[in-house]
Amino acid sequence: MAIEVQVRTTPEATVVRLSGVGCGELLEMVAQGLREVAQDCALLVIDLDDAVLSDAAHLQAFVGAVADAGSAVRIVCRRLSGRRLLRAGGSRRCPPVVGSMEEALATAVRPVARQADPWFAASAGG
Repeated sequence: MAIEVQVRTTPEATVVRLSGVGCGELLEMVAQGLREVAQDCALLVIDLDDAVLSDAAHLQAFVGAVADAGSAVRIVCRRLSGRRLLRAGGSRRCPPVVGSMEEALATAVRPVARQADPWFAASAGG
């Protein structure tokens, strides 16, 4: 298994494209590198369209680690099944998952609306 990482800087964001097949420890290494990249940018866009990330548990750990990177993070995945898998972990730390690069870059201008926290809404209301 091998995964290729390409990093490109645009005026709006740092775009990281992953391609190939990765799971387990490989994803942990990639996540560590992405945390370092994220320290130097306002918006980190991770493009997973050409990546096959086969281990759901490690994928959720990867997403959580990337979410903790410190900058705004968006994940691009055009495949509906991939977006579902990314969101399925139920982690509140999961960055927004969008279907296109245009959608991800548009959030550099306006923030992505987050889902309301049902616990907070219930406790604030009464």
